[in-house]
Amino acid sequence: MISYNIQKCQFCSVDLVTDDLTKEVFCKKCGIMINQIAISLEPEHYSSQGEPSKSRTGDKISNKYHDNRLSTTIGNSKHDGTGGSISKINRQKMDRLRKLDNRYKITSSRDRCLRNALFLLNDLEEKLFLPEYVVEETASLYRKVLDSKLAGGRTVMAMISACTYASCRINSMPITLREIAKTFSIRQRDIAMCYRIICKEFDIQSDIVDPVKSIPKIASRLHLDQSTISVATNIVKITQKTGNASGKNPTAIVATAIYLASIFNKNPKTQKDVAIASGITEATIRNRCKDLKKIIEMYRKPKPKVRVKWNK
Repeated sequence: MISYNIQKCQFCSVDLVTDDLTKEVFCKKCGIMINQIAISLEPEHYSSQGEPSKSRTGDKISNKYHDNRLSTTIGNSKHDGTGGSISKINRQKMDRLRKLDNRYKITSSRDRCLRNALFLLNDLEEKLFLPEYVVEETASLYRKVLDSKLAGGRTVMAMISACTYASCRINSMPITLREIAKTFSIRQRDIAMCYRIICKEFDIQSDIVDPVKSIPKIASRLHLDQSTISVATNIVKITQKTGNASGKNPTAIVATAIYLASIFNKNPKTQKDVAIASGITEATIRNRCKDLKKIIEMYRKPKPKVRVKWNK
């Protein structure tokens, strides 16, 4: 908003106006600046406790953009900042400037390779519903791969998939190689080879993913309720406690637990449906059923009461 001032301009004797936003005083006729506010060096924001905040204006720096979201973008609008239309000659100039600006941002083959890889990472983020911290770590890991010159002779798709899988393993995300390979329609062994190279070069040691974290993903595909998920979680935890899950495929343990839990809750699912949802075969579920049923029966048996005889 603009408010009028009582003072007059010393050049044209017209009323001065004050900008309420910037607190600048200027003449409304000739435009001369009478009073200009100094640049403030104080923090831009304050926290709820009144302490200075480190937050800044604009978007935060992100590794999933090849320029870290620091460069500006020339828009292709046909109107200027005041809403007026831009002439045809100026539009042609802006088009040439936009083309030169895009060429300047990609000056080397490394930048071009990084941009293509991050485009593929964006597709993985949308299709696999990856959290932001996993995507950020994947982009950071791929930058290290480019700096170490490990991407030579290997496809961008396989290398960014291997970085994504490594980031999921580090953060204990239940994403398998099969799911990533199916997203890009590439071979699992190509991703596995790149993954081994990355782990060897950067000394990455990831823990085994907890099978319990895979239960909600498979259960959502089968449209199971929360009670079935709870029973399946208990079955998997009992299997881990007894040591029968060691050396077995974690996905097979989870799929079999979900199959038995659906039968227990009187909402049975066929072995074929569970096998399709979990990405394994029906024979694997049948083989794991034999072991899990013995464990469940062992825990369901009531413990015999022990009578204690007291000596008189």
